[in-house]
Amino acid sequence: CSSVLVCCCVLVFAFLPHTVVSQEQAEVEFDAKPNGQTSHARATLSDFACAFEFAVVGGTNEQWFVTAEKSDEGEISCIIQRPEQASYLYFMSFKVTGEGDAVNQIQYATFWDNNESLEEGKAFTVDGLTVLPGPSFANSIAKIEIVFK
Repeated sequence: CSSVLVCCCVLVFAFLPHTVVSQEQAEVEFDAKPNGQTSHARATLSDFACAFEFAVVGGTNEQWFVTAEKSDEGEISCIIQRPEQASYLYFMSFKVTGEGDAVNQIQYATFWDNNESLEEGKAFTVDGLTVLPGPSFANSIAKIEIVFK
């Protein structure tokens, strides 16, 4: 009986959207669909949210994650990434924003395409609590990490 109950629970949980939340981390899995339409993904802690807005074309649906984290030292970060695989999507646009009373400025932002870390001011820009494409953004994203104060 217990093995049947465990199998039923596993099957039920397999069909729920994947969201991991703890006191210090919220992680949301989302599909980046290459339909050219603006899409949104958001991870929320009690006093902070990381919002990712994007539009992509090319490739096929890809599994991505947006994560909001607060360290034991109070450092707050936002990470958007496609873990373990290169992305074949063409990002027509993107915007990452930190929201909430817990943050008032970006300490630093790091941006990667499939090959390397890219330079702020060229591939991406920081405006207040938001990271946006820069003048030499080549429409490729593998990971964005932002640390807030």
